[in-house]
Amino acid sequence: MLSAPAAHRTGGREAPRRVFAGAWRTAAAAVAGLALGTAASPAPAQVAALVVTHGGAQVAAVDDSLAVAARIAPGAAVAALAAFGAPEREAYAALRDGRVVRLDVARGEVTAEARLGAVAAGLAASSDGRYLAVAMARPPGLLVVDRDLARRRELPGRDAEGRRESAVTAVRDDARRRSFVAALPGLPELWEVSYDDAAAPIHPGLVHDFRLGEAIAVPGTLNARRAPLDAPVDDVAVDPFGADVVAAGRGDLRWQVVNLHVRRRIAWLDAGAAAGAGGVNGLARWRQGERRLAAWAAGGELRVVDAATWSDAARVALGGGGRLVRAHEAAPHAWVVVDGDAARIVLVDRASLRVAGEIRPDAGAPVVDVAFGRDGRDALVLLGGPDGALLRYDARSLAPRGRVALADPVALLPR
Repeated sequence: MLSAPAAHRTGGREAPRRVFAGAWRTAAAAVAGLALGTAASPAPAQVAALVVTHGGAQVAAVDDSLAVAARIAPGAAVAALAAFGAPEREAYAALRDGRVVRLDVARGEVTAEARLGAVAAGLAASSDGRYLAVAMARPPGLLVVDRDLARRRELPGRDAEGRRESAVTAVRDDARRRSFVAALPGLPELWEVSYDDAAAPIHPGLVHDFRLGEAIAVPGTLNARRAPLDAPVDDVAVDPFGADVVAAGRGDLRWQVVNLHVRRRIAWLDAGAAAGAGGVNGLARWRQGERRLAAWAAGGELRVVDAATWSDAARVALGGGGRLVRAHEAAPHAWVVVDGDAARIVLVDRASLRVAGEIRPDAGAPVVDVAFGRDGRDALVLLGGPDGALLRYDARSLAPRGRVALADPVALLPR
């Protein structure tokens, strides 16, 4: 049902008016409740996930009952979604036309927008809920805005000398370090941008002794701290338990492991077939007791390494070409998407590092993504195609717990 047009203004900008409201917000139900003098209707179910549908043109809010509570059409293709804000009814979307919009996912409305450039490529929300970092392809750079989408910092995509230029193709939040990490495919360096108000100053260039102030320092908050790389990268995965990130260039057969403390590469990982499949986005990390592990699918096996030493821990045969891995501390299995005659998910026991079983979600339907709810009790499986769907499983018993049909879904953001 189409909602009545409504304008929302933020900083003098009018947000898009086109929204689709869920059935629980129908005007007929509201009018009936007022006419009969009944008590207020129960609050709508909590939003469990956002799904980008219709090839990127819409965002669907799926509630805990696996019903589509709202659909939002922001007016341009969605490049990325950011985590729900502190009020969990809020989320953010970067659009490919250079706009960023704030979404009220409970009401199915766009409540603010800002045009930041010509082409946006990615988005990340800070763990403290204060900032959004926007990866820009044109003009190339990284923009930091606040919750109301007001600009707080503009970092042009240039090297320290200002000679070379690059788009920013990916940005991730590193909650442990209270910083954003950005990839620039045109420069052999990785950026870390701290949003910690107490961040230490940055001393560009070579310094013999920081205590002597030999270099002119810039503030450490919302400025780029550069880590030189062996080659440029276009994507990065952060470490939820330490200071190491894994960075990958398009088509690279090896990934660089970069320690953000020392700002240099400390190891290489053999990506193998993962370079052309799930890429660094397909890498998962978890703790097994005191041990930190990282795993990715490379060809017909799952490669597991000790993330403290980056040495081999195990290799698990998958019986097909693996594409991406997902894991959660509260879920007993790592879920590995394997493509073949029919997409399937191989379940690897996190403790024994052995195959424990498999799930075949739907014959002929490609698995777009797998994600866990915040507490790890539910596993969400997104199936693509014109007749796509979002499926929910109990992450422990593996019992299916429902599905909702979605048209041409391409991305998933769990609550």
